[in-house]
Order: sequence, then C-alpha cells, then structure tokens
Amino acid sequence: MASFSEYRTFCAIVELKSITAAAKSLHKSASAVSKQLSKLEAGLSVQLIDRSTKALTITPLGEKFYQQCKSILQSVTDSEQALKDEVTTASGKLVLSFPEVLLRTSLMALITKFSQLHKGIQFELRASNTPDNVIDEGIDFAFRIGTLDDSRLTANKLFSARLICIASPKYIERYGKPTSLSQAFDQHKMLLPTYVNLTKTVKELLGISESFSLHQAHLMNSETVIFDAVMQGMGVTALLDFSIQSQLESGELINLLPEQDLPQQNVYFLYHNRDYMPETVRLFKEFIKQEYSENRALSL
Repeated sequence: MASFSEYRTFCAIVELKSITAAAKSLHKSASAVSKQLSKLEAGLSVQLIDRSTKALTITPLGEKFYQQCKSILQSVTDSEQALKDEVTTASGKLVLSFPEVLLRTSLMALITKFSQLHKGIQFELRASNTPDNVIDEGIDFAFRIGTLDDSRLTANKLFSARLICIASPKYIERYGKPTSLSQAFDQHKMLLPTYVNLTKTVKELLGISESFSLHQAHLMNSETVIFDAVMQGMGVTALLDFSIQSQLESGELINLLPEQDLPQQNVYFLYHNRDYMPETVRLFKEFIKQEYSENRALSL
C-alpha cells in the first residue's frame, strides 16, 4: 500500500508540473522524488505520469487518481487541524458562584464578554446569598464578600466596599429622616437580611455589646428583595456602595448618614489552586485578574 508521503509527492509533481520543482517544495532531492513516483506507480501497476518527453504529462488515470489523492490529503489535513484546535481551543463548562448583590454590577457583562471571546466555553451560574462549598460542589470560581474561612482556596482581593444606610425619598417624606444609625434601628422600619448573623451584624453596625430588639424590622432572605423593598419605600436598610451607585446618583435612594463611616468589606475572587489547571479555568482566572484591581471599586 502506498504511503501518504508518496501521495503528497505525486500531488506536488502534478501541481508543479516538474519533478525538480516538486523536490524543492518538499525539501527532497530530485532523485528521491523520482524514486517515490516510480514506487507508487509500481505498487498500483499504473502509469500516472508520462515522462517520455521533456515536459511531464499526466495520464488520464493519473488525473483521476490525483483528484482522489488531493481529496484524501485535504481530509487528513482538516482532521489534523481539528485535533489541534481541540487541544488548543478552550472548551467545556465553567461553574461560577456569587452573591445576589453582584447581579446589579457589571459582572454579567464581563461574563458575556468572556463567552464571546471563547465561544467553546459554557457557563453554569449560581447566584446565592448562602456561600457554596467551592471544592466539594465542583465550583470553578466564586465571588465572595466579607471574611473567608477555607484555607484550601486562593483568594484574590478585587476591591473594598462600604455599607451605606439608605432609604427612598418617598419613605423619608412619610416617616422622616433618621439622624443616626441608632435612631434608624429604634424608630424606623429596618429591612434586614436573614442570610447573615443578625445579632452580630447589628451589634457591629451600632458599635454596641448589649442586647436589642428587632421586633419592628422586616426580615428578608434575598438581597434582591431588600433592594426592591427599599426602592418602594418600605423601610431603611444598609447596602454596599457599589451596588447602589447609580440609584444614589439619580436620587432614587438617599444616603441617610453621609458623615458616618459604616463597616468596610472586601470583595474576593476565589478558586481552588490545584496542581493541574484546565485551559478554561486558567483563561477565566487571567481574564478576571486583568479586568479588576483594587482601584476599581465601583466598576464591578
């Protein structure tokens, strides 16, 4: 059976109409190319090229065989390229976990930008206020706010954010504007999340150690619900600055205590720094690190 090398040599001779030119293009000697052609013809028991004159002439059977060889060689070339693309082109699934608050940022625009750059990658997105177990649940990357407690994870700080005590103009019109955080808790309807340790969080906000009552507060298990409720004038709450920047600028929400500094929290990008990092994971990690720095606190 003829080898692919003989097929390539034959096709080169036909296309260049010269054994010498074919030899040069294949980086072989003219005698080696001539021997390969003779070996191919002997194996097929067919004359493919008439070499009786100075100018080479392809025979009718040679012409037919050339078309078939060309098709086979192109098919092999395409298959080789497809295999290379499979190895070098990122493909597969990325699982991301992040809190609801990041839905009101440019995070989705970033994910969309990345997916357009790497069309072979699919995403599974998990938005939850309850932190997922990154390693045990097969999560590739997680965005987290606040303290971290898993030493197995690599944490890149993206930026710092600060809580702002806010209410809508319609709420202020109805119930007035608190002059302190303590007054907001004592005399106003607070919108508070149930997905945090309320006792600890409120004590940190108020800077107190004694007990207190939250019987007037509205409790909610979703950051999105809290945001919608404060926008509708249901009460007073504290949200992270980057998540309400546009509403503060438009006047839809009012910073009730602009002179008071509430606790600051960090936003982290987490991943399991394993020995082998798939190309999809490496690309997304580098993409996020390139897009963000600590000096772009409100751009996420």
